[in-house]
This record gives sequence, C-alpha cells and structure tokens, in this order.
Amino acid sequence: MRFILASASPRREELLRTLIPSFDVIKSGIDESLIDDTNAVEFALKASEAKAESVALNIKNGVIISADTVVSLNGSIIGKPQNERDAYDILSRLSGSEHVVITSLCIIVKNNKGIKKISDYEETIVKMKELKEEEIISYLSSSNWEDKAGAYAIQENGDKFIEYIIGDYHNVVGLPVKKLKKLLTQLISSRAIKLSSIRNITKT
Repeated sequence: MRFILASASPRREELLRTLIPSFDVIKSGIDESLIDDTNAVEFALKASEAKAESVALNIKNGVIISADTVVSLNGSIIGKPQNERDAYDILSRLSGSEHVVITSLCIIVKNNKGIKKISDYEETIVKMKELKEEEIISYLSSSNWEDKAGAYAIQENGDKFIEYIIGDYHNVVGLPVKKLKKLLTQLISSRAIKLSSIRNITKT
C-alpha cells in the first residue's frame, strides 16, 4: 500500500518514519491564507483536510496523511510569519506567555472500495520564557523562524525559548505521533489499511 505525506516539512517526515518505513512526499500547494475561520481548531482541521483532499485528487490508490499546526494566543490564531518583521512581532507577543499549539491530522484512504477519511487534532500548552529584544534579534539572524507557526521551532530553540510544555512534545514539533497511531489503529480495525504496512503501530 502506498503512503503519502501531504507536506514538505522535514520535521514531519522524520517523525512519520518512526511509524511508516516508506512513503512518498507530495506537497499539497494549498494556500492557507484562503481558509476563512477564526477558530484555531476549526482552521487547523480545515487546512489539514484541504491538504489531504488536494493530493487525493491525483491519487488512485493510497493513504494520504496531512497535518497542519497553528498557535493560539488568548483565542487568536498566530500563523506563520510573512517576513522578518512579522516574526519579530510574533515572538514579542508570545514572549512570557502561555499559548496553545494545535496540530490537526487528516488521513484519506483511497482505493477501489472507495474513499475513507478521518480527522482529529491534538493540543499542547507551551509557556515561553521572557525573551529579551537582543535575543529575538539574534534569533532572527538565522532562518529558523521561516515557515513555522509561532515563528519558532521547539526542537531547535527549546532550551532558549521554552519554560515548560504540558502535553505532547511531538505535537509542538508538528506531528502528534501518539494521535496519529490512534487514527491509524482505527483504520486497521476497520480493515481500511493493513497492519503489515505500518511499523511500531502496536507499541505504546
């Protein structure tokens, strides 16, 4: 069975390989700015579903896995920075705050029996340290802020930026592995996909 990751994120690729030994990567090309929803969870779910559905249009048989990560601060969506100035403003807002990282998942199984789709999401609370202006400016001299929700990557800047997290660390990286295992197990139980196609799915 062919597995496809509908994302160009190297972080998601790395995490997905802990479950699935071999898969293709196809970027969906979805413009998230066109998604009209101010609710962070609904926005993330719509985005991941749109990504999976876009890739599924050109696939006859396969399992398409997509994800979308957003940051929510006091109920407002904090997206990916558009430029360096935007990244500075985002980090200044998140500095010293407790915010929520939401990653949605969508899996579409497409074969001669039809199409099956399931979606879910994971939430993790993150407390960012108080950041000094010079720390933010120094960080922005790198490219680590680009294409990242909240303008930071916990796996690269966790020690410097993060005071604590409550929940799934991998969710903040961009792919909640435990939640993905749960969804894949549901698909195995329904016989939509075969257990032999997935590595370590029965491990906790």
